Amino acid sequence: MQIEMVSASLYYDLFEKYQRLINKPEDKYIKKINRLEAEAVLDYLNEQSGKKFAPVEANLSMITARIKEGATIEMCKDVIFLKVSDWKGTDMAAYIRPATLFNKSKFWF
Repeated sequence: MQIEMVSASLYYDLFEKYQRLINKPEDKYIKKINRLEAEAVLDYLNEQSGKKFAPVEANLSMITARIKEGATIEMCKDVIFLKVSDWKGTDMAAYIRPATLFNKSKFWF
């Protein structure tokens, strides 16, 4: 009886380790894809606005959050295009930045 309990425990430990190994690469892969997508959106923002936002966590985190919520790159680009078109050359041009455009309470798609 003890042998069966040991092998069940060993099986459970191996199963847990296997599950962790399977999930880690996928999580890293998804995070990398989200970051690359956020960087593409940030590049588009720089291109459209004429600004030079660096691809640092402060600029990418809100874009990544909107992507995780289901926004596509095209949706993000549409928001950028509309706001740059509306705000460029006005007092609102100062607010053409990732923190404003991709803030959860202001972002719509």
